[in-house]
Amino acid sequence: MGTRVQPEQVAPSAADWDKYWSEERKSEAVYGVVADFYRRRIISKSLRRVFNQYISPESHCLHAGSGSGEVDRVLEDLWSVVGLDFSHEATLQYRRRHSAESLIIQADNFNLPFSDNEFDCVFNLGVMEHFGPDEISAMLTEFRRVLKPSGVIILFWPPVYGLSVVVLRLIHKLIMTLNSSFAPLHPTEISLIRSRAQVRRMMELLNYKDIRFKFEVRDLFTHEIIIANIEK
Repeated sequence: MGTRVQPEQVAPSAADWDKYWSEERKSEAVYGVVADFYRRRIISKSLRRVFNQYISPESHCLHAGSGSGEVDRVLEDLWSVVGLDFSHEATLQYRRRHSAESLIIQADNFNLPFSDNEFDCVFNLGVMEHFGPDEISAMLTEFRRVLKPSGVIILFWPPVYGLSVVVLRLIHKLIMTLNSSFAPLHPTEISLIRSRAQVRRMMELLNYKDIRFKFEVRDLFTHEIIIANIEK
């Protein structure tokens, strides 16, 4: 947990995320279309299935790293969802995609602007891998703080063996061979899951319990879906 983040493994900044979510990014237009399709047609359905199984209707939930909000629109009919992201561009897109009653807050996952024991559920998708070990520990501690004693955490966290990770790595290598100045298609992923045991150890040290994993064909084998409860 105390491993230092090497200089080449610095977590993406707010400016990096603003660039990623900007609707004016032209060099990534094709990737953007594919990513949007994946979020709406595949990942959002996986999220809905997990919520149907583990989260009671009308629960108060925090999407901690909500991005542009494509995926959590499928939850609005049964659950109360608060979106939070530290990218200004992402919050602007979230507002455009959600109803006027939806709440989106610009803040970071290390200092959540909420009281203790406020949420029934905290979740995110494709967030944890962008941070180093100490930052991940700090986020999980903050998530636990704002969760109720019976709260549930849900993380969609890609592993090194995930299909999207493998495919994008090959695409990056091919493009970089042809054009060494090409910018990566997405912000750096410095903490992909290497084993379930690694994640279980880390979360148990932070008093998470009943840790379960899902890695399914319905998600195209792109994320380890982690569901856990807390001890308070």
